Amino acid sequence: MNSSFALFYFSSIPYRYLLQRPQQLFHAFQKLYPELDVYYVEPPCGIRSYLKRKKQAAPGVLNRVINIPSNYCLPGALRFNRWSLEHVISSRALNGKKLVAMACASFWEPLLSHEFFDLIIYDCLDAIDVHAADGNYDELAHKHALLVNKANIVFATAAKLREDILWTSPEKPVVVVSNGVDGNFFAERCCKKIRFPVVSGKVVGYVGAVRDWIDIDLLAETARMMSHITFVIVGPIEIKCQDIIKSCPDNIVFVGEQPYDDVPAWIARFDVALIPFRNSAIAEATNPVKLYEYFQLGKPVVATPMRELSQYCDDGLLYFADNAKGFAEAITLALDSGVVESEHRKNIAGMNSWQSKARMMMEQIINLTADCRSTT
Repeated sequence: MNSSFALFYFSSIPYRYLLQRPQQLFHAFQKLYPELDVYYVEPPCGIRSYLKRKKQAAPGVLNRVINIPSNYCLPGALRFNRWSLEHVISSRALNGKKLVAMACASFWEPLLSHEFFDLIIYDCLDAIDVHAADGNYDELAHKHALLVNKANIVFATAAKLREDILWTSPEKPVVVVSNGVDGNFFAERCCKKIRFPVVSGKVVGYVGAVRDWIDIDLLAETARMMSHITFVIVGPIEIKCQDIIKSCPDNIVFVGEQPYDDVPAWIARFDVALIPFRNSAIAEATNPVKLYEYFQLGKPVVATPMRELSQYCDDGLLYFADNAKGFAEAITLALDSGVVESEHRKNIAGMNSWQSKARMMMEQIINLTADCRSTT
């Protein structure tokens, strides 16, 4: 393993937030390449949040999680942010190693310079629509384009993201590295005791944030058709979705956000798992982490049609439906799914470990470091 460089993963979320791709890759890089200097850079924040994050850093990773104070409202914030970032990184004892920046959010673009970093990588996770709010789509799209142009290579979680990037930057190296799952984590925790709702009969469940791209209306209508089934929804609920869930039938149980340590145990209690995305640009370009988590425990999945999931439909591993009647029928079929299909799902999850994704990325990074000062 070439340890002549240090890798800085510029995340879209704080280290202590919901465990997602940024933290999973950070952990995988650390585990696979212990001789490599790997750092997790949290999004810039105000001084109070900065001090709070410093106190909350997990034991064992304290010196590997970098956070910088910032205030975007102040004049000269960009210059201060860049100075803070480069000062913190330069203070590490890196002994002249090359510096590799991997950013998973376009808001980092103004802070990443080839004058400071030898290699810049864009880990493109989602469609721009996921992060666009308050009319800032154009701003994010502009930064996305700038980061694509600045990057030596782009990793994309979904084929649609790769196609969109190549449409505007046909010469750019873009490699699809889909999401994954930590199989050992799920195996160790799937039997953990949790406060599961008291239910009778079968349980159909969803794990993930309840945001405006989740089709709650579809869930509600399906639940009304299947009053003998309990639908358990595990995850934080966005404020704009609060009103609509009040009109859901009683056999839908919203349990709110749960510790990620407990997620395997929640999924283990599902008879069928759901991915109910609305038909949108977000769904078209999403490779859902929850698919691999569901498959890791062998669960049959019912989902709205999504391009990234279509490869699993033909073998009875996953069922598509785009309306409540179809969802109810698909759930009924999924409840009869057998042991053979369950083992097939587990095998697919095993081939999509986070460590396998980290290896794919590292192969590309090592190949680029020999000439990492060149820009495209």
